[in-house]
Order: sequence, then structure tokens, then C-alpha cells
Amino acid sequence: MAAAYSFAALAAAAWGATEAPEAIVRSTVEEVLAVIQKTNDSTQLRKLAEQKVLPHFDTREMTRLAVGASWRKATPEQQRRLEEKNRALGRS
Repeated sequence: MAAAYSFAALAAAAWGATEAPEAIVRSTVEEVLAVIQKTNDSTQLRKLAEQKVLPHFDTREMTRLAVGASWRKATPEQQRRLEEKNRALGRS
């Protein structure tokens, strides 16, 4: 389920990119799978996710959608902290 959500979010984030979304998803997945097949070092895999996968996510928008109506009531500092915590969840 988490993998499906991740790839759906990756495709949605890629929508605004200049490269075709399918090409972005395909090349990212191929690159990540190639590294996964070579190693089972969780530190290296986590670093790979941070470098290759997370940049394609709009963490601000994902956080805003997750928080819902309360997002508008939050101060910019609270919004920033929420987004930071959401990004940290993606790394774990």
C-alpha cells in the first residue's frame, strides 16, 4: 500500500515537470531498483531515497492535504514545522 501511494505521489509530482511523468517515474524506479539489487545496506538505501525519490514529492502540498482545514489556521512557522515533520516521516 505504501509503495502504491509513493509511486502515485511521485507520478503526481512529476506532472508539473518538463519531462514526461512516466519517464520520470520509470527512470527513478529503474535507478532505485538497480541499487536495491546490489545492496541491502539500509543506510545507503535511505540515502538513495532522499536523493532520488523524495525530491519528486511536493511535501508542502502533501502536508496541506493531510492537515486539511486546520492548515489555514496554522501560522507560517507551524506550517513549516508540520512540513518538516512530514518530510521526516518520508525518510523513516
